[in-house]
Amino acid sequence: MRKSEKGDHPLAYTSKLVMYIQSQIAFKHLSLTNQQQKILKELQKRSQYVNLNYVYTSPLNDIKKFKQE
Repeated sequence: MRKSEKGDHPLAYTSKLVMYIQSQIAFKHLSLTNQQQKILKELQKRSQYVNLNYVYTSPLNDIKKFKQE
């Protein structure tokens, strides 16, 4: 089962994508520009109350969860 289902609400998909981006930043010790930080914070703010009922069955930083089949 895909972590990002085709029927996902846009905010649910955004929330999952924000978590993925944050994991990449942490795992790879990346630095963001001020503009990138603002965008990420805004996306996180807009999607923070989305109820995500799913379980990761693969590593958090696995890009496959966002690729189309």
